Amino acid sequence: MKTALQILAVLMYIWCAVSPLVFIAWAVFGFPRSSNDAFSPVKPWVMAVGMGTLLCFVVVISSGVNEWLIFIPESWGSTDDYGEFVSARRGISSIVGFAGALGVFYLLGCYATQRDSERKRKTS
Repeated sequence: MKTALQILAVLMYIWCAVSPLVFIAWAVFGFPRSSNDAFSPVKPWVMAVGMGTLLCFVVVISSGVNEWLIFIPESWGSTDDYGEFVSARRGISSIVGFAGALGVFYLLGCYATQRDSERKRKTS
């Protein structure tokens, strides 16, 4: 059982490490679509890459913001419903990390949309 969990953890790390690279390559070279319709259904593996990228960006950005908020003492915070102490710095950095990851997704989406419109203009 312990070995299976270790293998699962390694696969999760690989998924989180490779997903951003694939997502950025798609943003630069074109997203895989079944049709030109923007509302076409998303393939499950495309969704898996997107979720891995979002998770990676949230972890990286929130870790960086947590270090930037060094002026907030670690003793500031409260206890949750389970009686565990939750630092205010960690809560703020998690919220900013999630918002930052969504911002990165938005910028990559804007870039991809602009690139697609330029390619269509050049071909017509």
